[in-house]
Amino acid sequence: MLLINQIKLYKIKSITDKEFKEFLNKNHLQGYASCKYRFGLVYNGDELVCVIGLNTPRFDKDYDLELVRFCNKLDYIVIGGMNKLISYIDKTLDFKSIISYVDRKLFTGHSYYKCGFELVKSTRPSYVYVNVNTGKVVSRFKAQKHKLDTLLENYDPNLSEKENMNRNKYFRVYDCGTFVFRRLKK
Repeated sequence: MLLINQIKLYKIKSITDKEFKEFLNKNHLQGYASCKYRFGLVYNGDELVCVIGLNTPRFDKDYDLELVRFCNKLDYIVIGGMNKLISYIDKTLDFKSIISYVDRKLFTGHSYYKCGFELVKSTRPSYVYVNVNTGKVVSRFKAQKHKLDTLLENYDPNLSEKENMNRNKYFRVYDCGTFVFRRLKK
């Protein structure tokens, strides 16, 4: 575990989608997510150690931006990294508010509080479908009934979403819901 505590040695830069994708797929539990705005903290000249990605909000259009991904490089603790990136975003992007969703089974949201976010609510548990033969995971959004005819080999329009998914060896796995955080621009 490498502890990086010398924030003055960082440089913030805009990163390409390719750099962002590669970094997230190696270092983030949930992997890559497409983002319009991508920034990274570079340490000692060229080592990318922390990234953040923002987009237009997916679910709540009352906000200007959604913080979609944030993570440090595996085995690194970047003290103040998220705060440094949020401060940079405050200075460089035109927005009034940010929303973010934190998976309750994986994270506490502790870093969000330190960056001036406030907890809006906790959502109820949700689910994904997992194929028992292949382990393939399908989100509940991709498994909406009107999308199943193109997703499944064996689809019956007279059956429910759950019945069709079960018939194709996909079973629901529930999560713990999310924390919903918001932050107004300072």
